[in-house]
Amino acid sequence: MTPLASVLGLLLAASAQEPTPAPPALPVVPEEIALAPYEAAYQKEFAYLSTEREGLEARVASQADAGRAARADAEAELDRLEARLVALQVRREQAQALLEDVDRAAQTALEADDALEAALFQARTSLETDGFELPATAREGLDGKADDFRSAFAEGSARIAQGGQVRWVDGAFFGPDGTRLEGELALVGNVATFGRAGAEAYALVPVGEGHLHAWREGGGATGTALADGRAEPAMGIYLHEGRTKRIEERAEKSLGDVLAAGGVVGYVILVLGAGAFVLILLRIVLLLRAARGAREVDEALVALAQGEVAQARALVGGGAGSAPRVVRDLLEVPAHGHAALEDVANAALLREQPLVERFGAAILVIAAVAPLLGLLGTVTGMIATFDIITEYGTGDPRMLSGGISEALVTTQFGLVVAIPSLLGGNLLAGWGEVVLARAETAALRVLTALGSGEGDDDATPDRLAAASK
Repeated sequence: MTPLASVLGLLLAASAQEPTPAPPALPVVPEEIALAPYEAAYQKEFAYLSTEREGLEARVASQADAGRAARADAEAELDRLEARLVALQVRREQAQALLEDVDRAAQTALEADDALEAALFQARTSLETDGFELPATAREGLDGKADDFRSAFAEGSARIAQGGQVRWVDGAFFGPDGTRLEGELALVGNVATFGRAGAEAYALVPVGEGHLHAWREGGGATGTALADGRAEPAMGIYLHEGRTKRIEERAEKSLGDVLAAGGVVGYVILVLGAGAFVLILLRIVLLLRAARGAREVDEALVALAQGEVAQARALVGGGAGSAPRVVRDLLEVPAHGHAALEDVANAALLREQPLVERFGAAILVIAAVAPLLGLLGTVTGMIATFDIITEYGTGDPRMLSGGISEALVTTQFGLVVAIPSLLGGNLLAGWGEVVLARAETAALRVLTALGSGEGDDDATPDRLAAASK
C-alpha cells in the first residue's frame, strides 16, 4: 500500500469516529461590493496592456519603416554595385581586347623583325657569294636595318645589271690536267664561266670554295668566240647556280661499274641470266633437230599408203627428227597387231617427250627466281643504306648512293633476266608441243595405215593420244 492510500485511510477512519463541526457562517456581502476591486484591477491592467500594445505597435511600425528604408537603401546600394560590376567587366573586356591587340601587334612586330633579319641574311649571303660584303652601319634598330636594305638593294641592282652582261675579269682556274692557270675569266652573268689562258679557252665548272676547273667536254670554241666578240649558232656552255657550290661532272659508267653496283646478288643474277641464255640456245638447237624430217615422214606415209613398206622404211631410216624416229620404230615392228603397234607408239612418244621438253623447266625456274633475287638485292641495298644513315647521317647524298644503287640495279638485273627467260621459255614450250603433236599425228597415220582391216582402228588413236599426254 502506498503512503497516500494510508493517509486517506486514516482520515476516513477519524471522520467516521468523530463528526466534524460545521464552519461558522460568513457574512453576506453584496455582489457589486465583492467584484469592485477585481474590476478596478482588471481595468488598470487592461489600460496598462493597451498602452504597451500601442507602444509595441508603434515600435513595430517604426521598425517596419526602418526595415523598408534599410531595404530600399540596400537595394539601391546593390543596384549601384551591380552597375559598378558591369562597368568593371566592360573595362576588363576592353582591357583584355586591348592587351590582345598589343600582343598581336608585338607578335607582328617580331615576325616583321624576323622577316627583315631573314631578308637581310639572304641578301648578305647571296651577295657574299659574289664577293660583296654589306658594310656595317653605325645606327641601331630600324634605321640601321633600313641602311642595310638600301645597300643590299643598290648592290643587288648592280648584280642584276651585271647578270645580263658578259664581263671579262682577271682570275685563275685549273686546266684539264689539274694545273693552275692564270688568265682571264668570262663571267656570263652568274650562270656560266669561261676561262682563257694564253691562246687556249675553256668552259669552266665550279669545284667548291670559288675555284673553277676546265670542263672535260670542252667548250673552248665558245670561250674563244666570246673573247673575239663573235656569236656562235651553238654554244658549248655549262650552266651552274654559282661559283661556290661544288659540281661533280657526271662520269660515264662502264659495264664493270654497273656490275659492281649490283653487288654479290647482281653477279648471281647475271650468272643465272647467262645460264638461261645458254639453256635457251640449247633448247632451240634440240627443237630444231626434233622438228626435222617432216618432208620424209610425208613421203613415207604416201609410200605406206601405196603398200610400199620397204620404201617407207628407207625414207625414214636416216631421219634425225622426232616424227621420223617414231615412224621408223612403228615400221620395224615384225607383227602388225594393234596391241603391238600401240605399245611401240607409246614407247616411242614417251622416249621423244623428254628430248623435246629438255631444259624447259629450268628456264622457267630461272625466270621465276630472278625477280626474287632482285628483290633480295633491293632489301640488302636498303639495309646498307640505312646502316650508312645511322652511322653518318644524311648530310652527304653520295654516301647513300651506293646502297640505293645496289637496291635498284639488282631489281633491274632481275627483271632483265626474268622477262626474256619467261618469254623464251613459254615460246619454246609451245614449239615443243607442236613437235610432239606432229610426231603423234605421224604415229596415228602409221597406225591407221598398218592396222586397217583389223577392226580396232577407232580405239587406236584415242589410246595414243592419252599416252602422249
